[in-house]
Amino acid sequence: MNELGIDPADLLALHFLLTERHVTRAAKKLGVTQSSMSHRLAKLRRDLGDELLFLDGNQLVPTARAESIAVPLSDALDAVRTALRPASAFVAKQAEFEGTIALPDILTLFLPRLISSLHAEAPGLQLNVRTVSGDLSEFLRGGGRPLVVAPEQFADQATRVKRIGLLKFGVFFRKRHVLSRGKLTVKRWLSHPHVLVSIQNPRANVISSELEKRGLRRNVGLVVPGFLAGLLVVAESDLVMNAPISMASEVTERLGLVARRMPLPLEPVQISMLWHGRDQSDPAHNWLRGRVHAFFQAEFRARGGLG
Repeated sequence: MNELGIDPADLLALHFLLTERHVTRAAKKLGVTQSSMSHRLAKLRRDLGDELLFLDGNQLVPTARAESIAVPLSDALDAVRTALRPASAFVAKQAEFEGTIALPDILTLFLPRLISSLHAEAPGLQLNVRTVSGDLSEFLRGGGRPLVVAPEQFADQATRVKRIGLLKFGVFFRKRHVLSRGKLTVKRWLSHPHVLVSIQNPRANVISSELEKRGLRRNVGLVVPGFLAGLLVVAESDLVMNAPISMASEVTERLGLVARRMPLPLEPVQISMLWHGRDQSDPAHNWLRGRVHAFFQAEFRARGGLG
């Protein structure tokens, strides 16, 4: 029993009783015995405080209360059947839908090709692009059913993960910088102010963590929200910056930057596609994440970053 005054399991029995107006036929519809259906009718009468069906000659006739229940109950059951019906096949070419992708700003360089490939298959797609920032777990739990391309370490227990590839970090500075001459040592690297990328995420920065393990620290001269802003500053100053060396190649050429290997061992960062488990079975979401994952995996493979 619940606040409705009736066991929800008995609603279907009530529906068949009201539509068939015959205990035996209603029992066959429900797949139970006549005796079982008679017991259910007695229970429904007690629960609802109404006779519901009474014998008039050789047939059962609904009471006024039963008549008031019949249509709303039938509509409610139809709504449940519709909701539980298997989803129709998703056809990207015909669908009009929205998708949201969040990714580091350095990967927005690939957006023209990504959008072109998506729209070739799904012209009705409206793609919303966000930069990766803040608490990703909260972002994924929010609306819009987003996809996130980010370091795998950002995932939590409710997040589904599919690996894309590895990002290897390098050191960037302007041409004619003093670091462009001679060997780049840890001491020389740390002797210059650094640009630090901060997306206000509670997860530790991999480079800062490695330096802390070694009892070292860097002098941070500038904090920026993304890699592209930092590289623009580096091109016009004596600051140095760490950024994904393969993904930033197009920008470094345009800005005239020098890229060097990291002067200390640093494990590549695993970049993955992240999404909330709630969205796992959504047909449009499934289609979009498959295409986005394949696109970025191909880009990582082309740059030697497939892990």
